[in-house]
Amino acid sequence: MRSSIYCIAPMLAAKPARLKTVFSWAKSADRWHRRAACVALIRGARKKMFFPEIIQLADLLLADEDDMVQKGLGWLLRETAKYDAQRTVAYFMKIRGRASRLVLRTACETLPAAMRKQVLLFKQSSAKTKLFESKL
Repeated sequence: MRSSIYCIAPMLAAKPARLKTVFSWAKSADRWHRRAACVALIRGARKKMFFPEIIQLADLLLADEDDMVQKGLGWLLRETAKYDAQRTVAYFMKIRGRASRLVLRTACETLPAAMRKQVLLFKQSSAKTKLFESKL
């Protein structure tokens, strides 16, 4: 996956028209292509580039059940939040009901504790409610 960051990511940052390739990877049956789609955008996220595309990619991959894809998506969102916290946290609040715990936990790692708690609290209370309802 390092090659996605060190080789592909600078090429995307230099020529954003190449983003079409990333979206074709996101639709691949291969888990590593889907993860690479996320990781390839990290360099751009660090340069405050591609926010709309990152959100579009996240929406596309949020329901992916593969843990490696979820970790890649969480990593991308964490890096996006470091450099564009206001818009990214607003996005977290919008997706927190449908995003996996792994994606949210990874994405929120570098947020201030109060903000992280606010994003993750909904997921935790939602899980407890489902557990309670299932026992009835």
